[in-house]
Parts: sequence; structure tokens; C-alpha cells
Amino acid sequence: MQQMRESFVAGDPKSLQLTNVLVQPFLRVVLQDLSKIRWQPVHVFDRHVFGKAALPPVLKEWFAAAATKKFFSEIMGRQIKRIDAEVYCFHPGAYTLMQDEVPIKKGVTFELDFTPGWDVAAGGFTSFVDGEEKLRVLPGMNQLTLVQEEGFMQHFVKYVKQSVAKNPRVVVCGLIN
Repeated sequence: MQQMRESFVAGDPKSLQLTNVLVQPFLRVVLQDLSKIRWQPVHVFDRHVFGKAALPPVLKEWFAAAATKKFFSEIMGRQIKRIDAEVYCFHPGAYTLMQDEVPIKKGVTFELDFTPGWDVAAGGFTSFVDGEEKLRVLPGMNQLTLVQEEGFMQHFVKYVKQSVAKNPRVVVCGLIN
């Protein structure tokens, strides 16, 4: 835990990426629940295009668990009060754009990704920018990324190329306070 904390604090921006976060038996249950999701299309073309759904109960319980909050607290070096999370599907043609009028959120942004075998040529990555790109998060299965967005930092999901993407990117995104 100490090594993860040190890596998080040393990053510019403060960030940490972990692979194989969920143990296999639990991961199988999560993937099974995610496969049953009925995605609601969200289209505001000058802002974003993606699918969105309610967080499956198994993940709601995981984020609410004391052990999960303790895990995040240890990495971030402070007490966690709240974890807000939503699940998104970035299918071919999906994207998000940065918005100047959106207020900067206080807390640590996270992505818990469940995307197998992503082709980097498809785009679909998350880019954290503050004047220039500070961090790029590529989709990956069972991968957790934490980023402290400070100052004027914002993030967006690069357009998913229809000609390259064979499957959607499924990711749980949220904010830890």
C-alpha cells in the first residue's frame, strides 16, 4: 500500500494505474452483470455520444464497502467520504468533448475499465489535459486508474473509430471525495 501511495503522490498529475484489480471469482460475477446491461443512448453531439446505464448491484455494493473505501483512503492518504460511480459504454462513434463551462470537480477521478483486447488504433482512450495532454489512459480489462484533477485539468474520451473498433469500451467512471 505504501508503494502505491508513493506512486500516486509522485505522479504529475497525481495518478496511479493498477491492473488486475479485482480477483478472478469476483471479476467473473461483475462481467456477467455487465453483460446484462441495457444501455441507454446519450447523444448531445456538441458534448458527448455514449451509452450509459445504472451501476450493477454487485458494483454498487463493492464501491459502498468499507474495505473499498479503506483501499482508496490508503492510496490517497486521506479519509474517503463518498464514491460516486456510473457505468459507460463507448461504442464505435462514441466520444466526449471538454466543456469550458463545466466546473472543475474536487476529488480524485477514477476509471475502472472492463474492456478486453482493445486496439489502440480505435481511439477511445481517456486524455487528461491542462493546456496539453498530461496523461493518456488506454482501455484495458480489470484496470483501475486514479487521477487527481487539479487546477484547470479536464478529461475527455477520444472518438472511437468505427472502422477499427470491434467491441465497445465498458468503463465505470466516477469521483472519490
